[in-house]
Amino acid sequence: MTRPRASSRSLRVLFLTEGRDVPASRFRAEQFFPFFEREGVRCTLVGAYGKLYNRLHTTPLGGPYKLLTRAARAASGLRAARYDLVFSQRPALPQSPLPERLLARLQPRIVFDFDDAIWLGPGGTPSAARERTFRHVVGCARWVVAGNGYLARRAAAPEKTTVLPTVVDMDATTPPLKPRGPRAPVVGWMGTAGNLPFLEAVMPDVLRAVADTPGARVRIVSNARSRRYESHPSVEQVGWSRDREVDLLRSFDVGLMPLPDDELTRGKCGFKMIQYMAVGAAVVASAVGANPELFAGSGAGELVPPG
Repeated sequence: MTRPRASSRSLRVLFLTEGRDVPASRFRAEQFFPFFEREGVRCTLVGAYGKLYNRLHTTPLGGPYKLLTRAARAASGLRAARYDLVFSQRPALPQSPLPERLLARLQPRIVFDFDDAIWLGPGGTPSAARERTFRHVVGCARWVVAGNGYLARRAAAPEKTTVLPTVVDMDATTPPLKPRGPRAPVVGWMGTAGNLPFLEAVMPDVLRAVADTPGARVRIVSNARSRRYESHPSVEQVGWSRDREVDLLRSFDVGLMPLPDDELTRGKCGFKMIQYMAVGAAVVASAVGANPELFAGSGAGELVPPG
């Protein structure tokens, strides 16, 4: 990628993301801002989804809210010419490359970052419009950053692609300060609403395993609730919040990351597993996507066949 010309003023970078509470925005962009700022990089973040997203996404207002906030993010791209570089996560409009085409005219120095199989529709269904948008957005970018090797290969632009896994700040995400005292174990899962079906698919097996240990329970932390297990005596559901995220992770003795093996899940970048390992929880994860590579040699738990 061609570097911006050196000058006496700070490098100005516009970060366009899906939303401030979206994991990709927080962990692939925002957490690095203090380091960038110390090096003289001025960071401006524009996220589509706001705090209302977690309240509206499962209601009839969720669709209109997402469309309006994505459109607002696309409009923010009109300011791109004021910046030296644009770091863009996922297309502003999943089924149209027009915002990125306009963005590239205003500021050709675009780094496009993605950490999911964004060429697919909801639930991993094929989508010609999303595939077309993905191809155009990759074409508009000066450089591409992919969350794992599978995604990088799908971008099909090796001359301008870097694989960069999602990571956590180990100064902020650490194991519990005090050893866990004697108590019933907690088998935990943390994730967004879109990934909740992967957990529900294996919950019968998980509950059978938990039943063998008196007092053991399953703790689900998400921005949605599993209606199927709403009243199960061994299941506790906790609403996700940024402020409690690390403490809730620390409450897990075992962290789960179940996945089937398909085109959608091969694009997963193992971030859930990384969070579990960072807080010292044992990991049980499916051998799919980036998981085998990230898990290799860690001794952090066990990889299991997809399912």
